Amino acid sequence: MRRHALILVAAVVAGCNAVESSRLPPPDRFYFPTGIAHAVAPGSTEGTLYVASANFDKCYDYGQVSAVNLDVVSPRLPLLGGAYERDGAGKVLVDEITELPVGKDERRLIQSFAGELAAWPKPDGSGMRLFIPSRAEGSPLHVVDTGADGTSLACYGDVASDSCIFAAPSLDVAPERGNDGLPSAPAPVGVAVGTVGHGANRVFVTHMQPATALSDTSTTPVGYNFVLELDAANPGVTKESYIPTLQYSGAATIMTQSVAVGRRYAYLTSRSAGEVYPLIQFVDLDPDRRLETVGEGDAAQQYVRVRGYAIGTTYRATDARGIAISADEKRLYVALRGASNADKLLVADIIGPDSDTPSLRVVRVVPLAPGADQVRVIDRPNGNLVLVTSAGETTDPKGLGALTVYDDGIGEVVAGLFRLGKQPYGVAVNVREDGVVKRARIYVSLFGEGRVAVVDMPDVTKPEDTFPVAYLGAKQIDSNSAGRQSAICGVGE
Repeated sequence: MRRHALILVAAVVAGCNAVESSRLPPPDRFYFPTGIAHAVAPGSTEGTLYVASANFDKCYDYGQVSAVNLDVVSPRLPLLGGAYERDGAGKVLVDEITELPVGKDERRLIQSFAGELAAWPKPDGSGMRLFIPSRAEGSPLHVVDTGADGTSLACYGDVASDSCIFAAPSLDVAPERGNDGLPSAPAPVGVAVGTVGHGANRVFVTHMQPATALSDTSTTPVGYNFVLELDAANPGVTKESYIPTLQYSGAATIMTQSVAVGRRYAYLTSRSAGEVYPLIQFVDLDPDRRLETVGEGDAAQQYVRVRGYAIGTTYRATDARGIAISADEKRLYVALRGASNADKLLVADIIGPDSDTPSLRVVRVVPLAPGADQVRVIDRPNGNLVLVTSAGETTDPKGLGALTVYDDGIGEVVAGLFRLGKQPYGVAVNVREDGVVKRARIYVSLFGEGRVAVVDMPDVTKPEDTFPVAYLGAKQIDSNSAGRQSAICGVGE
């Protein structure tokens, strides 16, 4: 027992020394930001913004997750719905806040290539728990806790460390490397935490590459894909964490992308590899209902039953990306890429979300700007508002852009910000209601320029009036650019 303890201490010390001698990401900036979330702790007004920096070009040795205390930033931000400062043409002035109040306790190191970010409020009120998958070596799932104030960060399982890498469970450890027969689930990217029904306090993680090793000696072939289910309170990975998803026969592979969690089902989107169309899949959250018995007696075998809806030839989509569901679970929204030579938002009714045989009924598809990715919903009684980021550049006169606002009450796009920034990805929303007006402040991570755009919707009943008010963080430049500053890797003014 003593020998094991000494080995553990030595490993931790070695890890700390490695971190201290590394090229660390800048403490007060974002670097290729991807996943983003917002939460308001008790006593806070503006809340905290959580941002994962993906370190996409490996300019540094690590990525980073940062907690930005927006109460400290707020003097530079206009009052949501207040008197906005405008120029002579009546356009709202946009402030650039390059210095961020991110102290030592408000940042933690993670692996590079971070994907989405999910925030779970711990039931005991002690703060938030952040889940950040990474496509780096070992395909880790980083777990980071906040304090009750929402801003201080600590690595789950290793609270004293500045690096959350060593305590992060790996999702890509092949059996021959001693993982007790766990499957491999490389390149995790999507993550969501359930809040109601059977999905409450459950974390679901998707992965973009097929399994590279057998999970046992018989039933799980190389090339399979999973969605992983973990307990948010005790996020350890076991063999039961891996739920196999639908696959096409033959050489084609379906790779899960994003996930939304309802009362009884987790809804998955997917990318396709080969001449096939992507699926929207339904995974039952009740383990007893999830299993289906085929055969009788000694020949009986149990399989995981997963239902799927094929996008099909009507829209000819190659990828289904971001997904969101309405609060009442009556509507589902999916960003499609390559749909009939254009990106689109799929709007569908969810039929039987609590039944044994759920299905989808497509209501409409709505044009989007190229590179459609993440989707978020602002619930309204008179029709939801749907926010979609698009990474491609466009100057579409119809208003489609980097951030598109779709009004499901009238079935039309009502706003599009096409000059918001380079390669928008993640979206976080802070909805406020003062008893008279419901407002929304929207945060968009700009992957290609290292900043977060702050966008205001002063009245959700008038979503066409949506505009940027600020940018958080210093603008990055390509680390391969001839003009980059050698003193600050990949960061410029």
